[in-house]
Amino acid sequence: TDPSGYTVCGRTYISNSTNYPLSLSDLQQPFATRLSEPGPQVLILHTHGSEAYTPADGSGVVWSGDHRTTDARYNVVRVGDAMADVLGQAGISVLHDRTLYDYPSYSGAYDRSLAAIQSYLAQYPSIHFILDIHRDAIEDGEGRQYKVVSAVDGTRTAAQMTLVVGSDGSGLTHPSWMENLKLAVAIQEQTLSRYPTLMRPVLLRNSRYNQHATTGSLLLEVGAAGNSPEEATLAGRLLAEEMVEVLEARSK
Repeated sequence: TDPSGYTVCGRTYISNSTNYPLSLSDLQQPFATRLSEPGPQVLILHTHGSEAYTPADGSGVVWSGDHRTTDARYNVVRVGDAMADVLGQAGISVLHDRTLYDYPSYSGAYDRSLAAIQSYLAQYPSIHFILDIHRDAIEDGEGRQYKVVSAVDGTRTAAQMTLVVGSDGSGLTHPSWMENLKLAVAIQEQTLSRYPTLMRPVLLRNSRYNQHATTGSLLLEVGAAGNSPEEATLAGRLLAEEMVEVLEARSK
């Protein structure tokens, strides 16, 4: 609740690493992108798809790297599956690309995922919203992994999440990054109105994270390596439910 070092817009705290000042009046304006018909509206993908969670002992997970696995039962692809399911059940057409762009080589993952995004947009110009689902990693000096959690309904525990928004602060072209930030603020506000501790502060960064592709592009970090796959999946479902509310309200 301490606003020091943050731009505070309603319930939303923004950690701004760029040199751009943020205007509260701009942040509270409606975001540009709307749902439309027909065709796929949302693309979910994973630049770092092998980023994984900590399963229960004895799960038999095979690691492909440091808290990474190609097994979709334990990595962020599982979260994408859950979010795609929620959006689809709400009647929003969604494509989920389950490709691991960081395996077998981590280097160049963003270049590979950008090529895929461009291919999808060429084939499906109806795509307006792109979600790149990742997970964070928090560890102590001895390498122990921590989890970030939020109590839900007094009975469940979900992983906390972070929306990351890119800009053109690195010098790469990205003229409409503010539209993505307004979308992030709208989703964050809606989510926190129902789940006050589910979201960590929004991060505004100089890197653009391929978000120049559309004015409805966001990077979402779901939990950390210490979280369980179940905590991450629940978090993804909850955020997708709130995203449905935001997108449908904007598109009326």
